[in-house]
Amino acid sequence: MSQRRFCFLLVVLFTSSYCKSENNFKSLYDLKKDYNFGVLINNDEFQIYRSERLGKEGVEEVFSSLKELGFKVPKTIIYMNYMNYSFFLDHAVEEYEIQNDFDFKFYHSYDKNMRTYLDGRNPIHPKKDIDDLENLDFWARPSQNAIEQFEIKPDGKLDGGVDAFYRILAIALNPENQPVLFHCHGGIHRTGMIALAIRYLQGGSWTKAFKVPYYYDDDLLITNKAKQEYILFNPKKPRVENFQFIDSVSRSPEFKKLSKTYQSRLNK
Repeated sequence: MSQRRFCFLLVVLFTSSYCKSENNFKSLYDLKKDYNFGVLINNDEFQIYRSERLGKEGVEEVFSSLKELGFKVPKTIIYMNYMNYSFFLDHAVEEYEIQNDFDFKFYHSYDKNMRTYLDGRNPIHPKKDIDDLENLDFWARPSQNAIEQFEIKPDGKLDGGVDAFYRILAIALNPENQPVLFHCHGGIHRTGMIALAIRYLQGGSWTKAFKVPYYYDDDLLITNKAKQEYILFNPKKPRVENFQFIDSVSRSPEFKKLSKTYQSRLNK
């Protein structure tokens, strides 16, 4: 099956899960197209969304569309990437600065109490110290605005490991933080791993092994519905390391304990 046809079928499946009218279909489709937006969980206890970078304009559009569709707007936004993806973009700082105007709490990579930077390949083997500004690539180095606002100083520690992964899940799964929206830059790798984690916590049909697994892009083995959904949001740049991470971490005692706590609640 071609990538284009495969992704079209997934879009139809995804949107039909959450849409009850033609107008809703168009609105959610537009959000998916413009902001790689998706609804993971929407029940009485949890409302969990995903997207790519938003900035002020994106927050305005997503919040407005969610209200029109009858969804609750985020009370919490989690950002998991570098604070500045390139020298002319500062979306994360924009979201930080408007959080009071839109009445949400913004967690970010340089948060003093709850850092949410996540390694984009495999958090079991983190590679970056995001406080070591001199050794960050130019597109990853925070803007001077961010450096001053968050008082960024070298600390000699690698960031984005498994501890950060569980920290992000703790924020996303706290009922007091609902509704929650999490994102990175493109909404594909870091966001993809957290979305995979939530699907693996749900278990059931999301993680039931396909009778006939298949390869996507020659080297990426699709074994269940959760990994299919990963491709829906990341058809062009999937990373086998993201799958390796979820396959490994989902077998850990800590993750299994989380699943026992949240599985039935997420699946309501």
